[in-house]
Amino acid sequence: MDKANSLFIIGVAALIVAGGAIGVAWVMTYNSSPSQPQASAVQNGPYQLTLVITTNNYFNSTVGDQPAFFVLENGSLVPSTTITVPSGVEISITIICYDNGTAPPVPASMSRVFGTVGNMEQIVNNTMVNMTQASGGLEILSGAQNVSAVNQNDIAHTFTLFSQSTPIVNIPPVPPTSVVHAVIPAMSPGVYQWHCEAACGSGPSGWSGAMDTPPGWMTGGFIVS
Repeated sequence: MDKANSLFIIGVAALIVAGGAIGVAWVMTYNSSPSQPQASAVQNGPYQLTLVITTNNYFNSTVGDQPAFFVLENGSLVPSTTITVPSGVEISITIICYDNGTAPPVPASMSRVFGTVGNMEQIVNNTMVNMTQASGGLEILSGAQNVSAVNQNDIAHTFTLFSQSTPIVNIPPVPPTSVVHAVIPAMSPGVYQWHCEAACGSGPSGWSGAMDTPPGWMTGGFIVS
């Protein structure tokens, strides 16, 4: 997939000033929320987790660049090999996708949102965002969509949590150059796995390269402690 258009930054900036749920999630994660909480830490309100998908990640001389998930931690991107979140609280997850290409169509079951509050998520991308000037210099964001599924042909990536081999959370509509937000109910302590279920790697089928590498590209651990 190609590197995303830098104009997508406008959509992310709009989320920061909008004051809505996604904007709050972004600001809180950027300023303070670590991706690796201590088990003894006191958690008030939803835990803020922000993931970023980038495309200009060197794989090897044959394949070139591949997409990968990262965790935004204190303003820096860190590997997503293992994502640790606290138990007993909701997880407010924001996925910022800089990939501007789509993967081959995913199975119908993977195009639906499930395991989130209301089995819904919110999508904002640079074709939907409409900003208007308001008093005081602030901008008003409109155009966010609440969805329960996305067209199978319009998905760049999914973020899917598994317990053993059973998918329990699916945040599939990660369309090209988009910001996706959802809330996952409090999870029981345990070791889970996350995978991208869209064939976004290299090779004829898209299942090579980033899709069949060690954790940290399109798969990894998800620990609830």
